[in-house]
Amino acid sequence: MLIRVEIGIDAPGIDALLRRTFGSDAEAQLVHDLREDGLITLGVVATDDEGQVIGYAAFSPVSVEGEELQWVGLAAAGGR
Repeated sequence: MLIRVEIGIDAPGIDALLRRTFGSDAEAQLVHDLREDGLITLGVVATDDEGQVIGYAAFSPVSVEGEELQWVGLAAAGGR
């Protein structure tokens, strides 16, 4: 397993992982939208020996009741 900062070619693997993990399109669409808007502060992937994305964490700024915070989303493939 390798843990590293995400790169552009990881997007399809991240999308597939999020859809499998959460069982819907909502989280995958949210991450896509955050990425398109430049709002992912840091994205980290875990890949297996074949380079497939098996884990993902994304950090994005959020505002809760006017207070600026960092939000992290996390997904991991089952059986890992």
